[in-house]
Amino acid sequence: MSVFKIPMGVCDDIQKMMAKFWWGSKREGRNIHWAKWEKMSQAKCLGGMGFHDFSSFNRALLAKQGWRIQQCPDSLVARVLQAKYFQSKNFLDAKLGSNPLYIWRSLLWGRKIFARALGGELAMVRNFMFIRPIGSHSLQLSS
Repeated sequence: MSVFKIPMGVCDDIQKMMAKFWWGSKREGRNIHWAKWEKMSQAKCLGGMGFHDFSSFNRALLAKQGWRIQQCPDSLVARVLQAKYFQSKNFLDAKLGSNPLYIWRSLLWGRKIFARALGGELAMVRNFMFIRPIGSHSLQLSS
């Protein structure tokens, strides 16, 4: 989940299974839905139940991988990706390229959040916020 973009259909199926478990799943009859899923997937500090929206969670984990590539350019993964996709640039300026691997497409999908957070903005993706502390070059992940 932290390396590949999970298709939206799979994320929706996982959320449906969680909702059926939470609300009960009788074969006959209908169940009572005590709250909307959007409310349940909000952070606890915002009045929700804290369940994760899997698509947003997946994107936040991919952004974290991008942060690792940016912070540890001497790691094996960063060196391999740099040799293939961004020889003379940094990770934030890298392009998709021709015939990229799915892992690269996934990392670039997560990089959009990471780039906004580095620009000093607060990037909110449902339950996850990236905050750039004042006077710091590192990111903190808070939920």
